[in-house]
Amino acid sequence: MLARDAGQNIVLWAFTVLSGLLVLTMLFLVMGRWADRKVALAFDATGMWWLHGDRSAFVAWDTLAAVGIYCVTNRAGRAVDRTLELCPRGEIDPDDPLLWRMIREAEPRSAGHPRLRYRIELDGVPHAEEVCRRWVPPGLWFGRELQLPGYEGSPDYAGHDRRVRERERRPNAA
Repeated sequence: MLARDAGQNIVLWAFTVLSGLLVLTMLFLVMGRWADRKVALAFDATGMWWLHGDRSAFVAWDTLAAVGIYCVTNRAGRAVDRTLELCPRGEIDPDDPLLWRMIREAEPRSAGHPRLRYRIELDGVPHAEEVCRRWVPPGLWFGRELQLPGYEGSPDYAGHDRRVRERERRPNAA
């Protein structure tokens, strides 16, 4: 009888631990979404605004060579908008205080353009293509392009941290 009780206790303990881990995981996911609740994209005739809480960043249309939306195919076979691609005419600051997490290295759309671009996730952005068609100048808009899953990439965390540390070490760093 004691062996059976010990076995039941182990099962109960394992269930409790796994349930606790599940709750913690869900809490972290909710906290991540909660932190992004004050993030918004805004467009006007001069460019795109990225608003995050009380801070904002602006990318002017006249600094860009191309703008479009990359999409992927979902399980149902429909193209789903994933990212807004802002391809600059010239170099961009890879350590912009607000935008650096959105910078990706990718093949330039045209010869002579830099490899770095802004790649902004469109999760939860309704009617992204309609908004872009309305506000992005026609000469910049390349439309929607289908991409392979996994194209999104990730921010250059190691490079960013290294550059920031180097700047902090330099006297009179800007």
